[in-house]
Amino acid sequence: MSINNFQDSKSFEEKCRDRFDSIYMIYFRNLRKIDVITDRQLQFKGHDVHLIFDDKMWIIDEKTRARDYNDILIEYISNNQTKRRGWIYENESTFLAYLFPNNGFWLLNTQKIKEWVADEQSSFWHSDYKDVYADNVDPYGEKFRTISKVIPFSDMENNDLVFYKILNVTGCFK
Repeated sequence: MSINNFQDSKSFEEKCRDRFDSIYMIYFRNLRKIDVITDRQLQFKGHDVHLIFDDKMWIIDEKTRARDYNDILIEYISNNQTKRRGWIYENESTFLAYLFPNNGFWLLNTQKIKEWVADEQSSFWHSDYKDVYADNVDPYGEKFRTISKVIPFSDMENNDLVFYKILNVTGCFK
């Protein structure tokens, strides 16, 4: 199994910054301002950008995947060595924004996902969703593993977790 380099993943996500902004500006007409969050503590809580509208603010946790899959990953164990819970438990975002090269842009309701994961009787825990393991190295050279569930797009929709989707975002890419 290959080791996931968090900094490489973060760099890829930063390369998509303009793509996210283009989508926000084109599809959310009442958007007044995009605040990119640089505070690492807020980022760990799901604050990648704040979208400011006239009457509200959305906290967005942006996620990208370099390849197209017909699913998303929901991390429920962040570090198997320290038993730290995954980002879904600590996430304060209003929405998760997923961007894929060809499968488009998906805006997912974070609170509904958290409720789905918290319900021990839900299909999140009682289905055939595959666990995916990612081996990582922290900045101090310590190895650890994250564990995520693979959730197909169709199941995200069936569980009413999708707030907005744009399947063809080619016009947003520069």
